[in-house]
Amino acid sequence: MATPKLPPHSDEAEKSLLGLMLLDKEAVMVAMDTLTADDFYSRQHQIIFSAMSRLYRDGYSIDYVTLLDKLNSTGETEIVSATYLTELTAIMSYSENASQYCRIISEKSTLRKLISGLGSVINQCYEQADDNQDILEAAERIIYNLSLSSANNDLTQIKDIIRPLVDKVGDLYERNETFTGVPTGFRELDELTNGLQPGDLILLAARPSMGKTAFGINIAQNAAFRNDKSVAVFSLEMSSEQLATRIMSAEKMFDTKLMHSPSSISSVYSKILTMNQEVADNDTKLFIDDTSSITIGEMRSKLRKHKARHGLDLVVIDYLQLMSSNLKTENRQQEITLISRELKGLAKELNCPILTLSQLSRGPESRTNKRPIMSDLRESGAIEQDADIVMMLYRESYYNPDYPTKETELIITKNRNGEVKTIKLDFRPEYTLFSDYTGTYDDYEQ
Repeated sequence: MATPKLPPHSDEAEKSLLGLMLLDKEAVMVAMDTLTADDFYSRQHQIIFSAMSRLYRDGYSIDYVTLLDKLNSTGETEIVSATYLTELTAIMSYSENASQYCRIISEKSTLRKLISGLGSVINQCYEQADDNQDILEAAERIIYNLSLSSANNDLTQIKDIIRPLVDKVGDLYERNETFTGVPTGFRELDELTNGLQPGDLILLAARPSMGKTAFGINIAQNAAFRNDKSVAVFSLEMSSEQLATRIMSAEKMFDTKLMHSPSSISSVYSKILTMNQEVADNDTKLFIDDTSSITIGEMRSKLRKHKARHGLDLVVIDYLQLMSSNLKTENRQQEITLISRELKGLAKELNCPILTLSQLSRGPESRTNKRPIMSDLRESGAIEQDADIVMMLYRESYYNPDYPTKETELIITKNRNGEVKTIKLDFRPEYTLFSDYTGTYDDYEQ
């Protein structure tokens, strides 16, 4: 019969560290900054470290006498005897080795947690009761959480924060680039935001038929086609083919209706061929995923892989209310809150801006002034809190037929790093194309 395998641990490192902590204050500080009781494999060592932690928290010194007294007060000397504490203090160890002991204990603890966490995933695989994607996400979530917990979370000195910023700005200066973020292609918006900044969550909200999908995709086009950025678009409502049609229409300025009419297709065929050649020659890095009802876990997994393979400068999601969470919640409002928080965390993790489109409530319809306001955000106030920038589209012509069709307002209602204002844009619905405001159609190519 095979001997059962013991989980990874180092009894020697645990004993040496605890013995050192009873004799050296520096070792106590190093251990308390690095470990928790759960990181120890031995039950005795967990109890000893917990008692030490309580003494440390309450401001008492840690030595043989104070520790024994603490263990006596909790009745734990039945598990950890005075003799065992004496044995720990007799172990020959050196202060400079404390951090090394902590590293060994932490690494063994991580391996045990990995075995424990993935054990449940292995059971799921055998039972075959869950969807494959759910199992893969569970495994990835366990590994990701462990990688975060093992990362260095020490406070960072200001000089170590400023140095990378100096390098970043210096690089922009040498390359003579205008923006620190991803250019949107809209002059006033870029001047206001200095481009969409890495780590930011940007919310673009509007009532239906205001053009939020067109505007979001136009930003993606401008970043990918004119600024050579790697852009990922998640289209939860439209198919990738529908979205590609819109992109071609905006790029080559032809009415999408012409593609569905046999008698008119010849007038746009040459433009489509040209577009096809351009994206191939330039290796345009615009990627589309049209998975409906995608979960935040699926999206995170895809984006991590995408960034590793192609780089990642911008993510566009169309739209928030069609997403779902991996976790069960009591109601939809809680789910949207959770998705919003996770999207902000994902933007920071990937270090790129995430532009998320969102539906507004019917609030504007009941008001005389139908311009949207922050309280019109649907289902969750957390969206407003988590977003770094909140933008809302409004076209008066939707409600007033006598108003110029193309004139659109981009209302910046929140800008964490700048001012809020309303920017005028031009909109050509036949091309699903937004552009800087001119007040006339004359500058458009026919």
